[in-house]
Amino acid sequence: MNATIYSQEAIFHLSRLGLLVSGITGKRYKLGTQQNQENLIEFCRGSTHPAVRMQLDAFLKTSGEQSTAKTRIAA
Repeated sequence: MNATIYSQEAIFHLSRLGLLVSGITGKRYKLGTQQNQENLIEFCRGSTHPAVRMQLDAFLKTSGEQSTAKTRIAA
């Protein structure tokens, strides 16, 4: 499996996302592995917390993935 390479801006938003989720839930995600990054992103996709959704959208936008706003409209 190939590792995903993120831009510096995407890494910044992913790191902030990890800190935000840790502060809200108490669960820590170590972002050193691809699997942990995917777990964090998947957790955030299911979150209804506005700050998490906003930070996730910023990460997705900078990483070139589809934002959750578009996903919510399609659903």
